[in-house]
Amino acid sequence: MNACFKVAEKHECQAIYLIRAESPGKAVNKGYKIYKTVFIDSPDNRHIKPDLESVHYLATYDRLVNSVHAHEVVISNKTVTLNELQNFLRDSQILHHCRILQDLSIVPNAIVPPHLKPEKEKDFLLSFIKVQHLIARKVVVQNTISQFPKLNDAQIQQLIQELCQEKQIMILDGSAPLEEQIICIVPN
Repeated sequence: MNACFKVAEKHECQAIYLIRAESPGKAVNKGYKIYKTVFIDSPDNRHIKPDLESVHYLATYDRLVNSVHAHEVVISNKTVTLNELQNFLRDSQILHHCRILQDLSIVPNAIVPPHLKPEKEKDFLLSFIKVQHLIARKVVVQNTISQFPKLNDAQIQQLIQELCQEKQIMILDGSAPLEEQIICIVPN
């Protein structure tokens, strides 16, 4: 945080992007006060929380680039150059799905039509509940938000309701407040 503060104080760049999954801490901490000054009080600087899928995209791209430099990528008996790899990725627009690159305005934001359901988010929810067997609803919501930061609480609650309607999960005490509800998998 001190390094970010020094750069912001000297106006050495137009914008500072902090890419960090963790929160900045508690409001009483010195680091949080610096964070607030640099990222919350400034309209130019941003804190971006990466999702796991974006990390996978970037790690895969890094491995591909390293493999191209080592002359290990061969397509149709021809070794691929870095320029060819970049052209292929640009033409396929595969990196347009990487949320970190969208947040950094490196690629355009992918516009998802409203009729498309967030299936991978729903699959994550179901898999997470299956692994846990019995879990608090608030823990399910927190873990889903950490994996898919673009989802809001209402969207996650909707996905939970859909899974209940599909009889894949059930809420043990539906009359309890949301933060006290327990979710379990419906046995086959």
